[in-house]
Amino acid sequence: MKKYLLLFIIAIFVMSCSKKVEVKGKITGGSPLERIEFIEASGVATLPLANIGVKNDGTFSGSFEAPKNGMYLISYAGKQNLVYLKGGQTLNISGSGMNFPNDYVITGDAKKNNDFFTATQKYLTNYAQTVNMNELMMKDEKGFLQGIQKVEKDINNNIEENVKKFSPDSEVVNWKKNDLSSTLLSIINQYEMRQGQTPGNPSFKASKTFTDYENKLQENKDVMIKENPYYRQYLLAKMSPDFQKYAEANSKNKTDITTSELFAQYLKTKKRYFSNYERLSISICYGSV
Repeated sequence: MKKYLLLFIIAIFVMSCSKKVEVKGKITGGSPLERIEFIEASGVATLPLANIGVKNDGTFSGSFEAPKNGMYLISYAGKQNLVYLKGGQTLNISGSGMNFPNDYVITGDAKKNNDFFTATQKYLTNYAQTVNMNELMMKDEKGFLQGIQKVEKDINNNIEENVKKFSPDSEVVNWKKNDLSSTLLSIINQYEMRQGQTPGNPSFKASKTFTDYENKLQENKDVMIKENPYYRQYLLAKMSPDFQKYAEANSKNKTDITTSELFAQYLKTKKRYFSNYERLSISICYGSV
């Protein structure tokens, strides 16, 4: 009896550690000439992890090794969307060939996480139409901060509502919150750059309240830089003015050095700010390695 119990525990352990994702489903009215691809959305690589053919009746099945739990880009007929996957899961996904994967239905053990994600994405799409971004960008610093903090509060409230509704895993909830922070940081950086370029205000300097809020949004920096391409883009945009100064000072009389090589050298001067992993991630994003 103990032997069988041990085997059962081992089987459960192996299943929980498995990185393989089984994919199956059906596309109604889809073309058998099209294929379904999956790409890890958080990484810098763009090669598909899986390329699955669709049969004449619209059904498809396949599997791939998921490097980690997280967001994956699903592509079909030139259209793309995101799905949240965990190793060891079976993804049962279906939809109409006209809208797939912009619109899909998921059943099985991947359902609750993706129902949560889909609901939050739909809310965000509708909510964005109610925010006058040009008007927000024209406000003074105090007005801008009040506006952007209201956006953060409204969207976070919706996230919490959907947590209660769908009971998703904490990983996908944290991903969604970090994704929101990355989006807000990009808007903040655009505002700061715009203020610095405003005629008559070339010496704009953000207040401590402004920078404290910006730092608060990236308290999970180590996780965000690994999982969120938008955060890496924010860092690149944030560093651009300083890098331009570095490039101008270090490219004089050097006709054989490329911008990517200069950027790699520049990152080495930022060791106190970024870990080796972070510098490598930003370098790959920039194209300097």
